Amino acid sequence: MSSLLSSPGARPFFLAIFLNAAIDLGHKVTVQNVIFKVYDGAEQVVLTAMVNALILLPYIIFFLPVGAAANALPKPRLMRITACFSALMVCILCLCYWRGWFWPAFSITFAMAIQSAFYSPAKLGYLKVMFAENRLAAANGVAQSLAIIGILVGTLVFSVGFELLFSAAFAQTGEALSKAQVLREMPLLGLALLVLVLVQLIAVFRIPFLEKRFQSSAAAHNELPGSEPAPLPTLSSARQILGRREFLLPMLGLALFWSAGQATLAIFPAFAKQAAGISNTAVIQAVLTCTGLGIIVGAWIVGRVVKSPYRLHTVPVGVVLMLLGLFSVMHLSSAVMYALVYLVLGIASGLLIVPLNAFIQAHSSHANIGSVLATSNLFQNIAMLLVLGATIAVSLYGFSPETLLWAIALLAALAGLALLVPLHKLSGYTGALQGS
Repeated sequence: MSSLLSSPGARPFFLAIFLNAAIDLGHKVTVQNVIFKVYDGAEQVVLTAMVNALILLPYIIFFLPVGAAANALPKPRLMRITACFSALMVCILCLCYWRGWFWPAFSITFAMAIQSAFYSPAKLGYLKVMFAENRLAAANGVAQSLAIIGILVGTLVFSVGFELLFSAAFAQTGEALSKAQVLREMPLLGLALLVLVLVQLIAVFRIPFLEKRFQSSAAAHNELPGSEPAPLPTLSSARQILGRREFLLPMLGLALFWSAGQATLAIFPAFAKQAAGISNTAVIQAVLTCTGLGIIVGAWIVGRVVKSPYRLHTVPVGVVLMLLGLFSVMHLSSAVMYALVYLVLGIASGLLIVPLNAFIQAHSSHANIGSVLATSNLFQNIAMLLVLGATIAVSLYGFSPETLLWAIALLAALAGLALLVPLHKLSGYTGALQGS
């Protein structure tokens, strides 16, 4: 860890990763908690899934410009632009919270996701610039862990803050509340977002421009990223990328994890409310954040066990643990047991996503890493959006949250077991990187 932080610009870079996650989750959790307090059952599942869908859509809609920007612009410049846009959106959110404008605040979730769509490939691509190949898996583990810690902090702080403000405002109220009434009591959460986004701005403007150093290193391998413009991403290039097994199989694994995770996150609050009578938003979010703690543990394990980004030894263990967690949650009815299950799911996630992301990065050339990462995001988010769309459809049809969780677990089992053998065969594959 200390050796990674000693790299030029590593500290503000990792700080920006943490803050970006905390800001995004702080707003998302606030909107979802308003939904949790006002709605029940199918309506709650549908609106929660819609929030998650708004976060995914920009990765699909802006696939081409995201890849073009990631290839054409220096990564620190792109991170600065997205941070400035995030600051503007947070200023608008402060007004929405103060006035109780729920639907505008709901819609800004989409705008915040646009900046995340541009920020994500810049962040992942810059990891390869900042760190040597033999440290790429460890750097990914640190980046993933800090992002998860940001998610944990954003989720817990804003959920506890929400619950405190809600209890203070409506402790004596027994009648049904509107969305505007609840949101109007949350301006302090908007101010907290504003402080975080200003610190993020300071951090990203301290990240140095290091691409020139990396180009000189690439020249020694007859790969000159500065000799010609980086190729722009197209649907044709996306098909070519997905046609290569060293990209397709890890992307399938990532899509499996994120799809199951998104559906579970959308369904679980309504399931816990119905099956265990949990109505405190802080408790619900605390259970879900145990996933984040597990991912940190899983990422740490990967950093200790995996010495090469071409190895995927932890992936089969991750798939098995994920399936065990998904199938066990329906048999439980206490917050403590839910938390333990989601901790296991998080460990499984870390064992999956860290090596798979490192594998994709290692097989990308310096010229097209933006296109590869944008394609990976596109592929994963299409899969997640399809699963969320199916969740919304069957919820409207009348299926219970428990039935939906069973369906997600069965589908994940079929897909996960089908991927185990090809991913095992792929482990250790180095390929010919010159054509990447």
